[in-house]
Amino acid sequence: MAQLSSRLLPFLPLVRNLHTCAFGNYIAVGTLDPEIEIWSLDVVEAMYPDMILGRPDKTAAHIPMPLGTGKKKRKKTKHRAASAAYHVDAILSLSWNKTHRNLLASASADRTVKLWDLTRDPTINGDGGENEGALRSFNVHKDKVQAVQWNETEPTVLLTGSYDRTVRTFDSRAPDAGVGAVVGADVEALRWDPWEAHGFYVSLENGLVLNFDAQDADLGKRQVSLVTSRDLGVGKVFSTYGHQMTHSR
Repeated sequence: MAQLSSRLLPFLPLVRNLHTCAFGNYIAVGTLDPEIEIWSLDVVEAMYPDMILGRPDKTAAHIPMPLGTGKKKRKKTKHRAASAAYHVDAILSLSWNKTHRNLLASASADRTVKLWDLTRDPTINGDGGENEGALRSFNVHKDKVQAVQWNETEPTVLLTGSYDRTVRTFDSRAPDAGVGAVVGADVEALRWDPWEAHGFYVSLENGLVLNFDAQDADLGKRQVSLVTSRDLGVGKVFSTYGHQMTHSR
């Protein structure tokens, strides 16, 4: 019989992602802190996470970095120096790789996307050299990265969306060869199409939902129609031109 357990976290989670593998059941949690906590769901009333991905001694909220001097100090703080080994700002999105289950992708307000290998020791000594911290760090956006997701059919391919009003899809082994598109508003969420491996949807701050074809070298945008039903109780129905299937949400 499955047993439920509760976790008391210091901050309200911004993002969480469940994961099941041969070693057990885990949840990755991201908050306003730059660290990612990995909790085992098989341990009841655990006091501490099984693993912390990051460098809390360098990025802890209690370490002040004020701007200005004298009595009239500005409340705004300096941005922490970026690092390829760990995030330095809030975690906004997490995605487990469903094929290579030891891999976790994370997106952060520090403008980077990072790839973590949970079979490696997450301990970082110094500034994070070889075999320390994140496996890879991708600088593919110019503002906060709001969303990241692995492609389930092509397990090395990532999809990302940012406040720089762009979306990008790229192979994690060769990120410079990826393609991107300007979407006209901040990205709120994105999802790969479950019926079409190379298609994906993007929802924007202005309320629009866009559909793209990742096989198009210029990320061709396809028209999406949206109907909200008040009487049928089916919520919102999306349909894309050229598709024979209607997607219900």
